[in-house]
Amino acid sequence: MLHSWGGVAMPSFLNRLNVMQQNLRSSRKTLDLHRNALLQSQIAAAYRHTPFYRHLFDKHKVSPFDIKTMNDLNRLPIITKDDIRQYKDEIISRRYDIDRCYRSHTSGSTGEPTWTFYDRPCWYRKKYFSKIRARMACGMRWGQRVVILESEATRELRLKNRRLSKLFFLLPVKYLSIFEPPEILLEKLTAFKPHNIYGPPSSLFAVAKRAHQAGTRIVGLERVFTSSEYLAVTVRNYIEKSLGAKVHDVYGSTETKELAWQCTTGQGYHINEDEAIIEIVDDHGNVLPPGRPGNIVITDLCNRAMPLIRYRNQDKGLLIDSDCPCGIGFALMQPLSGRASEHILLPTGQHLSPFLFTTSIEKTKGLLQYQIIQERVDALRVKTSFAQGNFDYGRTSIEKTLKELTKNLMTIEVEECDQLDLEKNGKFMVVRNEIAIS
Repeated sequence: MLHSWGGVAMPSFLNRLNVMQQNLRSSRKTLDLHRNALLQSQIAAAYRHTPFYRHLFDKHKVSPFDIKTMNDLNRLPIITKDDIRQYKDEIISRRYDIDRCYRSHTSGSTGEPTWTFYDRPCWYRKKYFSKIRARMACGMRWGQRVVILESEATRELRLKNRRLSKLFFLLPVKYLSIFEPPEILLEKLTAFKPHNIYGPPSSLFAVAKRAHQAGTRIVGLERVFTSSEYLAVTVRNYIEKSLGAKVHDVYGSTETKELAWQCTTGQGYHINEDEAIIEIVDDHGNVLPPGRPGNIVITDLCNRAMPLIRYRNQDKGLLIDSDCPCGIGFALMQPLSGRASEHILLPTGQHLSPFLFTTSIEKTKGLLQYQIIQERVDALRVKTSFAQGNFDYGRTSIEKTLKELTKNLMTIEVEECDQLDLEKNGKFMVVRNEIAIS
């Protein structure tokens, strides 16, 4: 019997993975040539087969032959989630039957779903090859046990786990639900003894807190991979200390899947340059140089079914102009906290980036986890979790910090909580704005 991985024959899978791993160590010149070739191919296919892009290119008098490198991309306008919703039929390639495509969706901050469709080769690349390559670059090895914390109910994951027993024979994988109580998750993790755990920071923090309270460790655990949420420094440190494993954060989105990841040095996030181009732009769309924070704009190089070219996903970040000591050639970036829906609104009408708040608060002694909530235009509520005996000092420090940031225009209420609440989709928002922002 010929084993397969996600529908891909095992020899073919290993060959493809080996080629992708070689890209990690390619020279800058080789990477640029490869990326430019992928870009030109994606642009040509989008213009030829996707009505939305044909109209967009023609409207702005841009020929596909004008886009040869990432520096040429600024000839094209930036698109947003609103464009995807408005032109949901036109942005799908006419080469693909939408009913045969893989799909994922996100409700985002508005509650209105946005669907993304993937062709088969792209889906397997992003779902399996890319993730395994990044995890193995961080030290994961064949034969190691992996637990993935999913935002699905336990009963829905049982069938998934039964299928995995036959599919993932080289890398034993088990799915667990983030909706289970942390004490149950810890019990199951302790029994399975994974070498690697992948999941959202809030769920892993809850497990780490339970492990610390019980005075126990997960035997064999070597590394933790976090994704889907903003990873606060305080949360990272607590997880590493309580679980005794190195934390590697992963940056991505539903529309593009995994985009960048932290290696063993943790000095930045390696961009998957053979899958996507990331630009940083200001609020007017001007491209910013490395080191300058701004809006993340993504050009996907793999997805032919629903190409996203110069897509602004509402996240903030910056590019890092330096080589990583690990030797991986992929360029570095740093995602920052700060979707538009999470900005803090002052009574004066000024919007403040949540990055100002997170970086300031995380310096507070003894702070483990926190959430900033704006329920009124003149007030902030901060839910916190502190190491024992640090709350009184921490509350005073946070109140002082936030009053300075908000120019004494807002009242600050700091409260201590045993556990912070998740959103309905299972994610945790470190800064949540509950008032309308125009």
